[in-house]
Amino acid sequence: MKKPIIAIVGLLAAAGISTGIFLKVKNNNDEEIRQKNDILADNVLFDFDSDAINTVTITSPEGGSYVIEKGSDANSWNLSSSTDDSFSLNADTLKSLCLSIANLTANTNYGSATEENKARYGLDSPYTLTVTSEDQEYTINIGDKSPTGDYYYVCVDGKDNIYAIDSSDAEALIPDQLELMSNDLTTFGDSDIVGITLKKNGNVVYDLNYNSETSLWELPDKYSMLTVNQSSISIMITNLTRFTAEQIVDGNVSDPAEYGFDKAAAELTIKAADGREESMLFLHQNAAADTYTQVYLENSNQLELYYTADMKFINYTVYDFIMQTMENANMYAISEVSFNAPSAEDSFQIDTQNGTVICRDNTIDIKNGEMLSFFEAFYNSFSYISISDIDIYADPDISEATFTANYSYPDGKTFSLALVPNDNDAYYVFADGKYTGTITDARFLTSSNSIYSLYETFCNHAGIDPVKK
Repeated sequence: MKKPIIAIVGLLAAAGISTGIFLKVKNNNDEEIRQKNDILADNVLFDFDSDAINTVTITSPEGGSYVIEKGSDANSWNLSSSTDDSFSLNADTLKSLCLSIANLTANTNYGSATEENKARYGLDSPYTLTVTSEDQEYTINIGDKSPTGDYYYVCVDGKDNIYAIDSSDAEALIPDQLELMSNDLTTFGDSDIVGITLKKNGNVVYDLNYNSETSLWELPDKYSMLTVNQSSISIMITNLTRFTAEQIVDGNVSDPAEYGFDKAAAELTIKAADGREESMLFLHQNAAADTYTQVYLENSNQLELYYTADMKFINYTVYDFIMQTMENANMYAISEVSFNAPSAEDSFQIDTQNGTVICRDNTIDIKNGEMLSFFEAFYNSFSYISISDIDIYADPDISEATFTANYSYPDGKTFSLALVPNDNDAYYVFADGKYTGTITDARFLTSSNSIYSLYETFCNHAGIDPVKK
């Protein structure tokens, strides 16, 4: 019986040894995991809500400093103090900075932040960034870039080590002055703007002013005969307040003439309701003029590059801000229409409710979709006039009109259109006997789809003879 007992004892001893080895290995693994977790936790430099940041303080190794405070909303920041001249701030740059520092994790720990190590990694004279919330302050010191360019060396308040963070994270934390500067074409918002004036060679090209009593945009009195297109101005303002520069070339221009702005292509002045004004000069004299336009912002002394395609408003004229289609009278609102053209004339009584048109005692049923389309095409050909140009200084004589149209409404009101030819194969437009200041090319009189062909087509389908002159 001794041999089995000895075997059992041997097995128990082996099991004890195996258990001890297992426990030792397990403890070692647990310690390695704990150490790794400690390193990962230590590499979390900051983790807080970026929206809580209300102050940003930047100090560069060269001695420049900026104290920036959040304004009334998340996208508003103000420069409260600076070693440089005051300037408007780029909200996107500051948003990126706040997001980056609030969620910042290091890639590598480079050991204790001794004075010797700080000097080795450029942290003896660092770029320092401090952000504060209502009850907390967070500071990071940023030193040299790694030889490979992948990392920057940093240390933070509250930790005793030096760390390496991704270059992309670091560069969001170290904006230069040009990156801090606002790159907006204007600091005004849509609702601020009440006036826009464009000048070329010292002459006013257009002058737009908002009338708060009528809530409408207006042109100067001399253009009072024109109808302003409110939508075109609103669209331009929406664009103006959202354009941002592709590049800030110079953040503090001392002499605009050195860049050629003494020969600027245009000058735009934007006026705000509170009396403030912002002016800017535009120049195409650069190697990439087809792509970029140089813009000098007079209020901030900044020279910036914008896409030329976005700056098309400097080529606008008054024509671009007027209604370019003149509606004489809607067919469904009138009771009678007559026209007199060089080659034909006729009149029609219209009853769209009952679906009839009476022409020379002939009653034509336009409830039929095809017949209605023929009459609408004819009617609309001269009732919607395309405006091709303006000339407020012309003095045409309505007695020389070669085309007229007269409209009557059920309530007795009337409207008249008259076109007077000019010397350029176009026509001056009269409405109710008054010159409108506009010109039409009157394609409906000369095109292949002219009023004559549409008139004849309708008459032929209606079974009546057209009246030719």
